[in-house]
Amino acid sequence: DTITNPPKSPMDDYEHDPISDEQGTPAQNMFFHSLHTMINNEASTGCVEWLPDNKGFIINQKKFFSNTVLPEYFGRAKYTSFTRRLKRWGFKRISNGPHAGAYYHDRFHRGMNFDMYDPADIGWESASSQPAYFGMSDIN
Repeated sequence: DTITNPPKSPMDDYEHDPISDEQGTPAQNMFFHSLHTMINNEASTGCVEWLPDNKGFIINQKKFFSNTVLPEYFGRAKYTSFTRRLKRWGFKRISNGPHAGAYYHDRFHRGMNFDMYDPADIGWESASSQPAYFGMSDIN
């Protein structure tokens, strides 16, 4: 009896997990950079702000965030799409306690240094011409 193996798919050898990379992928770094910039710039509005330990953030005004802040930093992304992206890049949501509803990531915090990559190396002419993320596919 001969056992026939199914044809090999190019994806069979793909075990790369971008979240496990020490410095992340360029796409993850772009997302982190945009998110970090957004939180810093919008903290004065009270809509979104850093947690007291600076290792997470919370969205305080979901409607204002969705209608005003999110489009400015992430194009036409909807709130649910934005939260799926957080999950995709490894953010965890705090489900109870005084910071319930906040998000955190082990490698994302206030004061991060984004000089670890050069936006020009990944096709941007300048840091101010970063792409909006509305075209990225969402992964549940």
